[in-house]
Amino acid sequence: VFRNGDNAEIISNAQQGAALAQALGKRACILLHGHGEVVVGASIPQAVDRCIELDLNAQVDVEGKEPAEVAYDWLVKEGFIRQ
Repeated sequence: VFRNGDNAEIISNAQQGAALAQALGKRACILLHGHGEVVVGASIPQAVDRCIELDLNAQVDVEGKEPAEVAYDWLVKEGFIRQ
């Protein structure tokens, strides 16, 4: 979790951006305290895929849903399968 300043301010200048980039390192995502996540990728499609993966993993790891249920619901929602 990256916390910018004492009040978890929004990143608003190059110095803060550099600090965020350093904290991110070689990772694909980082949580901003009080703001949500930052997700990066080598391309926009890769970054979007990582956002989806992060959401699906959170449903399992944080919300305690069954992985098969999460996967099934996503496949239905995206139109890959029908209920």
